[in-house]
Amino acid sequence: PHHDGTPHWHMVLWFKPEDLEKATTVFREYALEEDGDEPGAEDYRFEAVQEDKSRGRAVGYIVKYISKNIDGHGLDDEVDQETGRPLKEEARRVKAWASRWNIRQFQQIGGAPVTIWRELRRLGDRELVLSPEVEAVRAVADASDWQHYTMYQGGPFVARDDLTVRLYYSHTENGNDYGDTVSKIEGVYSPFSDAEDLIYTRTASYNIVPKLNPAPGGVLPLTGREAAPWSSVNNCTQ
Repeated sequence: PHHDGTPHWHMVLWFKPEDLEKATTVFREYALEEDGDEPGAEDYRFEAVQEDKSRGRAVGYIVKYISKNIDGHGLDDEVDQETGRPLKEEARRVKAWASRWNIRQFQQIGGAPVTIWRELRRLGDRELVLSPEVEAVRAVADASDWQHYTMYQGGPFVARDDLTVRLYYSHTENGNDYGDTVSKIEGVYSPFSDAEDLIYTRTASYNIVPKLNPAPGGVLPLTGREAAPWSSVNNCTQ
């Protein structure tokens, strides 16, 4: 956040050259959609900068901001320009702030979905011999190999309809107090597998139950409770 607690985004996006102007216009319109005429909004709500390779790569730019929001890795000698504090110290503050206000700090757009990666890692080292297509992706996910996970899922530009492994949801009508249909992840599957079986990743269920009543306690007669303190102060514990 800024020093006044305002959350903001740093985004690295790639577009086809012919789409760049239109995309920039759309982003600016959304940024100014609400109270866009207030003082400073036109100048500070949105800024688009094209990559200048003479100053470094876009990935290096965003990696620094990721580090500033996790643990300050690689930023030992740098300080925050607004507060003057070390960035490694500020990273802890940012994590606490994001946790307190339930703010998502990072979001990937496109590529192989991270939710499937997480579901596969729930399986641990359980080998899926009947589903070799899923097993190949599970193995690299379990090995924390994001590069091969991405490639086995169909590559960095894979469409959702072409993913090797996909999520399976169950749907419950009137599943909450508002009568909404509730979707819940049950597991993963692959439409390219001969088995086409659902592989469950969530096998435990939890229920909210009332808190147990405290056990009745007895009364202990404490002799001497009105006695003078052992020292000149009443809060002595020695």
